[in-house]
Formats: sequence, structure tokens, C-alpha cells
Amino acid sequence: MPIDTGDTAWIIVSTGLVFLMIGGVGFLEAGLIRAKNASGIIMKVLFTAVIGLIAWFILGFTIAFGNTNGWIGALDYIALNNVTTEPLFSNHTIPGYLFFIYQGMFAAITVALITGGLAERMRFGPWLVFIPIWIVLIYAPLANWVWGGGWLAKVGVLDFAGGIVVHLSAAFGSLASALILGRRIGFGTPSVMSGHNVTYQFLALFLLWFGWNGFNGGSALAANGIAVSAMVATNLAAAGAGLSTILAGWAVTKKPSASLGANGPIAGLAAVTPASGYIEPWAGLVIGLIAGVVFYVGVLFFKDRLKVDDVCDVISIHGMTCVWGTMSVAIFASPMITNDAAVGLVYGSTSLVGVQALGTVVGASFGFVGTYVLLRIINAVKPIRVNPEEEEIGEDVSLHGEKSYNIT
Repeated sequence: MPIDTGDTAWIIVSTGLVFLMIGGVGFLEAGLIRAKNASGIIMKVLFTAVIGLIAWFILGFTIAFGNTNGWIGALDYIALNNVTTEPLFSNHTIPGYLFFIYQGMFAAITVALITGGLAERMRFGPWLVFIPIWIVLIYAPLANWVWGGGWLAKVGVLDFAGGIVVHLSAAFGSLASALILGRRIGFGTPSVMSGHNVTYQFLALFLLWFGWNGFNGGSALAANGIAVSAMVATNLAAAGAGLSTILAGWAVTKKPSASLGANGPIAGLAAVTPASGYIEPWAGLVIGLIAGVVFYVGVLFFKDRLKVDDVCDVISIHGMTCVWGTMSVAIFASPMITNDAAVGLVYGSTSLVGVQALGTVVGASFGFVGTYVLLRIINAVKPIRVNPEEEEIGEDVSLHGEKSYNIT
């Protein structure tokens, strides 16, 4: 197909919107942790883009989108070989270079999400080693299985914008990292461990909500009705989850928490991601309303009951919500949106239930096991956790030699 200037312009904008979301992740996590580690976490997030895009350029992109044997892409596009300003695939109307960089932003933000589980206690050097290996060995193969024509795509698994490929793999990777690194010193003492800047969290919310229009809307890879429908469903899901999260927390704690207010819409945005291009707008609202409660219950279960020190609640806000969101495709996929290509339970078909359950299990387990094994190997070579003295001082000073705030 020839290049379409409208489609190209929209995906250029969407690429910038997704890049902005990486900064949103950094500010969200900086606000959720203590002041002495704020620069440390933003540095980790920044370098997911710096190193991640290089890894995506060299090997990640071709493993994800090269000619697949069902499990891994061939080296057709290594270091952008055979990629030009012409469309890369017959059904694309955007330049191949643009498709590469748009997908590269997805790869970078996926690794960035994992930082939430290892915040305040992982060394910077091992993290830089982790980034490219995770993208090449975990993210890229999973992207191939779902989006590159691999085995999950062949059995009919649907993931419009990254519920399986991005959120499930990262969330369960975050859980694995939290378990390997162990709890922070002082975990369980709210007065000692609470986040230092709620306003950062709200800044992050607006950056992420704004950017998610390009994340989900851009995944149509065209400026068309599907892009618009996905954006409407996405925004309604964010609103629904924002409402249900704050009400759930208010009912339990008797106060409307500002932190929950900032995190609730993100839960809805994550949940609707896999379904956004297959559903009608009303379904986005329902997905979001349920996602807010799923997120809050997840926090109570993992952090309060199991005592898992997933510092930024990635497993709850991105993982549990996307288990629900991925399965919601099987419930709400609308023949009006998909032209009968995918039909959910609401419209009389059970055909997607099994395949979506398979995709959920594969995305979660591959992200968890792959991250767990990779961190164990890196740790065997060089310890990945800061020592107790460094942890008490904080990453900003002990690892980077400067404070986030010089207040006298």
C-alpha cells in the first residue's frame, strides 16, 4: 500500500505521546518513593529509553517483527537492514522507519515499568545490563508471538495495544524483581516508607493519560475510525477506574486518598489497553469501573497481606488489571468494531475465552520467569542490591553522588 500522509502524521504524533509516557512513569515512581531515591529511579527510567532504543535497533525489532518461524523473528531487519521510508508490510501505510520507532517506544516503556518493583534498592550498573537483555530475550519474542505473526497470533490471541506484551510481562517482571531483591529496610512502617511527593504522582497521571491516547489510539497504525474508537474507550476506562478506585479506598479508610486518586485512572488505562481497539465505548467504561476495584484489592492482597515490596504496586496497577483487561476482550469484543472478526460473550460467542486465557497465562508467566532467571544470573556475576549503608543513605547520594533536592 502507498504511504498515507494522514496516517503517517498521526503515528508521528503517537510516537511522541508514547515517549512522553516514559517520563510519566519516572515522575509517578519518583513521587511514590522517598525523596532520597527520587533521582535514582528517574535515572533508571531514563536509561530504559537510552539503552532500550539501541537494543531495539540492533536486535529487538528484527526478533519481534522479522519473518517468523512462530517463535522468533529472523534477522531480516537487524540494525534496520531492509527497513526504509517505504511501508514495511503490505497492509501498512506508514514508513518502515516510523513503525520501528513507534514500536521502540513500547519496548522502552515496558522495561521502565519494571523499575517499580525494584525501586530504592537496585544498583545502577546491573540495571543497565538488564535493560538490553530483557528487551532482546523477553520482550521481543513475546511481541513476535502476539504481534509478529507468531504462535499466539496463529491460535487467535488478541492484544490490541499491549495488555499481554507490555503490561502483563512488565508487571509480573516487577513482581519477580521485588521477590529477588527482598523487602526494603523498614518495610511495613508507613511513616518511614511513604512516598514523598503526591503532586509528582498527579503530574505523572496527566502525562500518562495524555500519552495513552497515542499508545492505544496509535496502535491502529492509521488515522481512522478504529483509532478514534480506541481513544474514546480508553478515556472512559480511565474515568471509570478513577471513580471506582477512590470510592473503594474511601469505603475502607474513610478518607479519599490523593495517591489512590492519582493511580486509579492509570489502572483503567492499563486494563483497557488490550481491548481498546475491539470494543465499543460503553465497554471501556465498564472495564474501567471494574479495573479500579481490581487494582485496589490487588494492593491489599500483595502489599498488605503477602507483604510483597513491589514499591510502586506495578503488579496491581498493571498486572491484575490487565489479567482482567485481556480477558475482557473475550467478553466485550464487538462485531460492530471488528467487522465480525472477533466477537465476545456479550454478543453471543465463547470462541475467545480459551485463547485469551492462554495469552494471559503466557504473558504473565514468561515475564515472571524470564525476569527472575535473568536477575538471578546477573546477581551471580555482581550483586544487584545496594548494601544496607547505601540503602539508608539513599540511591541519589550513594549511587549518583547528588541529591534530588538541595533545600537549606
